[in-house]
Amino acid sequence: MAAIHWTRSALRDARDIVEYIAKDSPAYAVKLGDKFFETVERLDTDPRVGWMVPEFERDDIRELLVSPYRIVVAVVHGSRDLLKIVDPDKFD
Repeated sequence: MAAIHWTRSALRDARDIVEYIAKDSPAYAVKLGDKFFETVERLDTDPRVGWMVPEFERDDIRELLVSPYRIVVAVVHGSRDLLKIVDPDKFD
């Protein structure tokens, strides 16, 4: 079993997304927040789940999708430039 540790920035990202969506749809916001955590919990039993992050071209950094969001080491909307948000060299 793998240990899952949410970074402060990833928790903040998820919270900010949920709060933003709650302005228009509180019920969907709760559902999305739950889905973020449920999806990441899959790492507990299968740490290699997900896809290789194309921007990083490294097999040891994976992403999970909760469309349209990507969960890498942050929760990022799929339309954003991941390389401007996450530095893959910090994982060496």
